[in-house]
Amino acid sequence: MEDETAKYLSPITLRYATSRGELWTWYWREWRQELWRRWLVYGVILAIVDLGAAQLSHPIGALDIVSASAVVLALFAFFAAYPQFSYKREERVIVFNAQGIDTRIGTKTAHRDWREIASVTDIGTHVVFTVAKSGNAFLVPARAFSDSKLRRFLLEHVASWRAAAIII
Repeated sequence: MEDETAKYLSPITLRYATSRGELWTWYWREWRQELWRRWLVYGVILAIVDLGAAQLSHPIGALDIVSASAVVLALFAFFAAYPQFSYKREERVIVFNAQGIDTRIGTKTAHRDWREIASVTDIGTHVVFTVAKSGNAFLVPARAFSDSKLRRFLLEHVASWRAAAIII
């Protein structure tokens, strides 16, 4: 019988596909918790820029305020729609090891060092790996794990690997 620990010492490979619904549910959760603040800041900045540009040619009127509001709403619509447009339904193969995360969707491949990962959060339905610079995330659904033991083991190893990457 294979040693249980030995099967986890090599890189951990998971295969899964994410649905648009899962993506939307996660995005809505993130929006309620934090993203709305960023959206608000971006919206205020865009409205100020839009109204400032209008003021260069004429006094600001009600139509300018309506126009700035429409521009801000268009920005918000773009923010909400972008994750759905960039969604990839193909199976993702993701490999976790001491160096970081390697991922492949179809012919596209990418690597993220552990130093590039801002956070790892277990939200029950998913384990979320958030990339520091872009804010993009790897959503790994619970069904990608063969069992809860593998999930716990991965989270423990990821914590160790991330800590070692920060020290180096």
